[in-house]
Amino acid sequence: MAQRYFLTRIIRSETESPAILKNANFSPKAVKELIAQGERKAIEKIDSLGYQKNR
Repeated sequence: MAQRYFLTRIIRSETESPAILKNANFSPKAVKELIAQGERKAIEKIDSLGYQKNR
């Protein structure tokens, strides 16, 4: 059974404008890259907080 030891809230550092969606690219390649970018940013933030990975 998984156990949660801590909870961290990660928020965006800047406010995005709704106009950014006007010319948004929703191709599978673009969406995959945005997801990967979000994962990288989350991992960087978690690493900067000093949490150990459970591996």
